Amino acid sequence: MKLGQSINVRTVFPGDFKEDALHHLCALINQAYFESEADFWNKSMERTNVQQVQQILQNKAMLIATLDDHVVGCVNVNRLSNNVAEFNMLSTAQAYRGLGVGKKTG
Repeated sequence: MKLGQSINVRTVFPGDFKEDALHHLCALINQAYFESEADFWNKSMERTNVQQVQQILQNKAMLIATLDDHVVGCVNVNRLSNNVAEFNMLSTAQAYRGLGVGKKTG
């Protein structure tokens, strides 16, 4: 990340539903789980698939982290009540780990 660049967190945009964008998000999540949970994650399984990511986006239940309009992270947020929400699938692209993406999305 260059000086002056900042990570932005946003809600779902229409462009997120394009096939390449869905595949990018799905790959980002699966890669993050594969790497960060390698000691106990079944390597033959995926954390998510394109259809599940699309459903999460349709439910407007994902926040997306971008840097220069490039998706570098995401988190699935599920509202449980007016004051309570849970999050899962907190994921950051490997090249952007350590830059505070998770703090901004989580």
